[in-house]
Amino acid sequence: MNLQISADMKVKDLKRQFSKQFPFLKMELFRLPHRSGEGSPLRLKIPERILLGDLPGFKAGLLDYKASLPAGELETLLQTEFGLFVQIFRKSGDLWLETTRTDAWSLEKQNEMGREASQGPVIRFNAHTLFL
Repeated sequence: MNLQISADMKVKDLKRQFSKQFPFLKMELFRLPHRSGEGSPLRLKIPERILLGDLPGFKAGLLDYKASLPAGELETLLQTEFGLFVQIFRKSGDLWLETTRTDAWSLEKQNEMGREASQGPVIRFNAHTLFL
């Protein structure tokens, strides 16, 4: 998986790119960093129409990562490598929850938990052995 991050992208373009990979997660960009395990004040959220290149300290590039990367590590990578202060959120029904308490969970697990909280668990069975 990767995120192409360029100066001519708007915040909404980066968010959309990420959500295509993880439909039950979203990222929000903020004007200041947050501490590990803490949330970000919504009043510091960057509007979606802002160009990434207009953000102080922004650096363009390509972020190549795996779905097994913990959400907190993705936030740290985006800050240290690209100058972006990001908070990951997970869908839970009609709500979006900051992943502050689950930053150690992988993006894959966060997305699966969001899917289950929004749609219900997937029940898997083997049709060949179901009636044995």
